[in-house]
Formats: sequence, structure tokens, C-alpha cells
Amino acid sequence: MNLKEWVKIKDVEYARGHPANFMTHLHYVSCFNQLSKNLKLDCKIDISAKIKETKYLAKKIHLINLLIENLKEEYKLILNNPPFAEVCIPWIAVKSYYLIFNLLLVIRYLITNDENSFNSSHYNILKEFKSYLKNNNLIYNKDNFNKVYNGKSALN
Repeated sequence: MNLKEWVKIKDVEYARGHPANFMTHLHYVSCFNQLSKNLKLDCKIDISAKIKETKYLAKKIHLINLLIENLKEEYKLILNNPPFAEVCIPWIAVKSYYLIFNLLLVIRYLITNDENSFNSSHYNILKEFKSYLKNNNLIYNKDNFNKVYNGKSALN
């Protein structure tokens, strides 16, 4: 079954018991879930330098684990209390973004072995990772993830 057909079936089932604004979230999550299935990342940058365990790295890893655990718990709460989903949905996107952001900070630290990695701005970390992709320093096993899209081309 292709993705468009799958989304249509899910739309009908989902729309029966959920507010209309939840459909957008469903589309994003469903599409990304389908596209990223079995996704792997290969690093072509020499990272043979010894990585130091630092308090900054430990704090970031702890924060990442807390965010993951929190998202899992919110998911359980929503399953058991569907009306609560309207309160959770906006924060799930924010927490997911910060999870990805902090993962990128840790990956940058592992690549550069530079503790200043943990002080990178959102703009700079995204710019750097776009550069890694454009230069084939980081390569995903799925071609769509190796391309950097602007807003218009992503929609197309």
C-alpha cells in the first residue's frame, strides 16, 4: 500500500474521535514514521580521537533520557485519557524538537571532541549538520534524508 492510501485510511479512522486540528499532527507523525523506518546514519568523519566523559556530556545524555521517558509517559496518559491529548499535543512537538536538538549537540561533541558543542545555538547546529549532509560527511541509508530542502521544495 502506498503512503497516500495509508494516510487516507488512517484519516478516516482517526477523524471519528479526534478534533480536526489533530489531523495535521497525525500526517506529520505518520509520514515521518513511514519515511524513517529502519533509518541508519553513517559518519564519514574521522572520530578516532578519544572522547572524554564530561559532566556536560553526562548532563545532556541525562536530559535526553528524561525527554524520551517524558514523551513515553505522555503517550500512555493520552491512551488512557484521550481528552487530555488536546493539552499534550502542542508540547509533544516542542519536547520532540528539543530532544532532536540535544541529540545533535551530543553528536557534534562526539564528532568534534569540543565541549563548546554543548553551547551551540539552534541556528548554528542546524547549519553545521546541513553542511555535514551536503558534504557527505554524514550519510543516511535513505536518500531523502541526505538532501537539504528549503520550505518550498520540501512541500513539493
